[in-house]
Amino acid sequence: MFQQAGFKFILIVLLTSASSAALAVDEWWNAFSAKTKVQEYGVGIESEQKMRDGTDLYLTNIKLSVSRALTDSLTGGLEVRYENTESLSGSHTDETRITPYITHKMSLNPDWSFASRLKAENRWRHGDHVLRGRLRGKLSRSFDGYSLFGSYEYFYYLTDNSRFDKSRSALGYSRALTSRWGLELYCLYQNNSNNTSEHVLGSKFSYKF
Repeated sequence: MFQQAGFKFILIVLLTSASSAALAVDEWWNAFSAKTKVQEYGVGIESEQKMRDGTDLYLTNIKLSVSRALTDSLTGGLEVRYENTESLSGSHTDETRITPYITHKMSLNPDWSFASRLKAENRWRHGDHVLRGRLRGKLSRSFDGYSLFGSYEYFYYLTDNSRFDKSRSALGYSRALTSRWGLELYCLYQNNSNNTSEHVLGSKFSYKF
């Protein structure tokens, strides 16, 4: 009963945020992911869709990843991404990324956990290559059947004059829907280097097999 009440409460908070501050919500991001284990390796595929004003689809991508546990708490991996973005003027940009990454997870106590992730994104657009670092920290609190989390991610160009790109702060909710399906809902604030920002509502559906 408490689990159902908690689930309804989070949905109410997110939906109320979207309806009462509709003008403040700039984008909706959604993602679908599927993961499995092949011997000692984790293999995954994910697709993301980003929409302006909730309906104007401007970005789609597909990501393939492989990872392997290095220690009990440390995991290393490689991600390959293809992405298409449409600008406000209607022009399209294709991008390819090859990204090695490393993650570290630790339990603070039976209910609290902290995870950090470092990515080194090699990005190719218009034939040009740039290298961007991404560092993310995520604090989670588990309850009976669901979890709440807060996260912060910092993006920094390691080439192209070594400069700040953007940051993302998020609060969210995750739970297992079945033994294989999971759902994540979140509110995110993105601060960009050009003095612009976005308020985002996000969802992610995950499948394990």
